[in-house]
Amino acid sequence: MDYVLEQSLMMRTEGTVIQMPYGLHIITFPSKGHLFRGEIQNYHKSIPSLNRMLKDGMSNKEKELIRVIAHLRKRQFGRLIWKINVVPYWEAEISDINFDALAQHYGLATHLMDLTNDFKAALFFATCKYVPETDSYRPLTQGGRQKRRCAIRIYLSHTRLDY
Repeated sequence: MDYVLEQSLMMRTEGTVIQMPYGLHIITFPSKGHLFRGEIQNYHKSIPSLNRMLKDGMSNKEKELIRVIAHLRKRQFGRLIWKINVVPYWEAEISDINFDALAQHYGLATHLMDLTNDFKAALFFATCKYVPETDSYRPLTQGGRQKRRCAIRIYLSHTRLDY
């Protein structure tokens, strides 16, 4: 990105530019009005996992079948976690449970998309890959970064800036 344009974008966001290790400049935001999404791959646009499964060229019937299967998986997941004692207690005594959000965080495809108001959390997800075998995250290697261009998307008052 052009240096002047980059500095202009930084100034318009009303954030603070901080120096990070390895010479990177990071913008931090004091406002809760900024939302971020860290992606280890620079997708053409940010869309939920379920929508990424719906490919161009699929018939409407195929797309609907994928949606129905995803919905059934979420329902089954909800029934499964309901058997954990704390879940019915939580709903009865504390708050409603967003089963779609829980399903997404356990790897099921949903129409939801993770956003955060914490830039460092988005930066973590943009630069670290989940390893299911060890149930942990590891930083992308230099080779991994060259193969994939990670992205942090910034959502400001219905406007998206891509970095």
